Amino acid sequence: MTDESDQVYADPEAQPPVPLPLAAAKPSGATRKKWPWVVGAIVLIALIGGCVGAVWLLDNAGNAIDETFNGGPFTQEVVSWSGNGRFGVVQYYRDYTYPSVTVWDRTTGESKDIDGYRVLFVEPYAPVIWLEPVTNKQAETADFDDSLGDAFDHKPERLVAWRLDDGSKPTDNVPSKWGAWPGPGATIAYLEINPLKGAGPSALLFNNKESQGEGVKAKVPDAVRTFVPVGWSASGRYFAVEQLYTAVPYGPESDAQDAQRRMLVFDATTGEVAGDFAMSDGMMRAPAAVWDGIEDRLFWMATEYPDDDGPAVTRIWTAEATDSTATDAFKAMGWEEPSEFRDAYDSGVLGWDPSGSLFIVDRRIWKATASGFVNLGMTDSMSGAWYPGVGLLGIEYVYGSGPVDEEWTELVLYDEHGGSRESVWRGPASGAPID
Repeated sequence: MTDESDQVYADPEAQPPVPLPLAAAKPSGATRKKWPWVVGAIVLIALIGGCVGAVWLLDNAGNAIDETFNGGPFTQEVVSWSGNGRFGVVQYYRDYTYPSVTVWDRTTGESKDIDGYRVLFVEPYAPVIWLEPVTNKQAETADFDDSLGDAFDHKPERLVAWRLDDGSKPTDNVPSKWGAWPGPGATIAYLEINPLKGAGPSALLFNNKESQGEGVKAKVPDAVRTFVPVGWSASGRYFAVEQLYTAVPYGPESDAQDAQRRMLVFDATTGEVAGDFAMSDGMMRAPAAVWDGIEDRLFWMATEYPDDDGPAVTRIWTAEATDSTATDAFKAMGWEEPSEFRDAYDSGVLGWDPSGSLFIVDRRIWKATASGFVNLGMTDSMSGAWYPGVGLLGIEYVYGSGPVDEEWTELVLYDEHGGSRESVWRGPASGAPID
């Protein structure tokens, strides 16, 4: 990477940049992709080990599969907005394991593709995404330590950036920082990368929009090696980030089993930590939080497992920027039921809107508004990202029957109710067997 420079991607008519959290999803397509070889291995071991051993192995194999999905969205299609709502970024997989990336330009309707890369981070404001090349061996075995939208980070062997709006190719000849991130106030955030710590940002600096003076460096705790940004609060005074786990999910070198992730809120005027909140270890997506559209208040989803044999429980939590502890959002805001979602298959945040924060639970869209937690509608998307004034991007799996059964991925644009469906990109068809 080259020396750092102050890159500002200005759009005078754009709304204040905001984070675009991804919906936490475990699509049926991803589940089906992993089962054939997992089941085959189990059957083979069962034949060797006998009936008693088979029962034990089946139980533990099921737990291992759950841990894999909790650890990261391996071989799972994910979508995000970049460049202030201009570009839709899709991470998808050919033959279920070989990673490919498509970028759809909303202004022209055109798309471009590259193969052999996994997306690690998407800048929501600047037209830039960060990737890492994947070897054929890694692709064949789906051996990825972390992917777009999960709570893990790792030290990349080669970290490259792809500028989406100038026709260039992915390159590592770029500054080791994200594009300058203007807030709704008078301050800009600069997120710096240290590849020796991880692929995500590890330092944060604030300066005025004229870039005069030395700026204010955020006092990031030493324990927080890298983080993913949640972004600016409504007033522009606070900037929030979420800590990322060490690369290997549930491995001997991982910190995922020993400590909860932290969400930190920094005061841009001083660089001090104004709020410090623990994130549920059951929510392995990042960012999992989103700012309110009007107040300096955060909302996030947390999945808990109160009983080993009981259903998972997903709740909405909230905290003002300077609170010392988080509160159940339904109690804090006086919302009516549902105050929790039991045994939800997938849940997460979609993004921010001036009228409220958007969430998704089992494909149903919810919005946190001043008048309550409102059910907006349904979507067929397995993953989603909302950008204010632009729409909801989603991923759908489409199946076709014929002489050869096929399936393909489609990028779809919806309104906030999951309606006005428009297919804007169709991925290559696969002739793999369909269960």
